[in-house]
Amino acid sequence: MDELNTLQMRYDLTPLTAQILILLAKNVAVTSDMIEVSHDLTKDTPVAIHRLRRRLVAQGMTINYRRGVGYWLSTDDRKKVLEAMKPDQLSLPFSSEGEGAAAA
Repeated sequence: MDELNTLQMRYDLTPLTAQILILLAKNVAVTSDMIEVSHDLTKDTPVAIHRLRRRLVAQGMTINYRRGVGYWLSTDDRKKVLEAMKPDQLSLPFSSEGEGAAAA
C-alpha cells in the first residue's frame, strides 16, 4: 500500500486532501501556487485546506497559514504524518490467517 492510500485510510481523507497532506508533510511550507500550478491538484486551495483541517482537528493537528509564507504543519505534526504514511502503522481489520480459517 502506498503513502496516499495509507493516509486516506488512516485519516479518512479523499485522494485530493491526502495529496495535499503529503505535500505539507514533505515540505516546510506549501504555497497555493504549489498546490494549484506545480502539482495541479485543485483550483480552489482554501476550500481544500478547509476540508483537510476539519479532518486533522480530530487528530489534534492544525494547519497554519501566513500570508506570503503559505500553509505548514508544526514540526511535531509533520513527524506524526510522516510516521502515519508508513504502511506498517496501519492496522487492517482482517488478516490472511482469518481467510484460511473461514475457507476450511
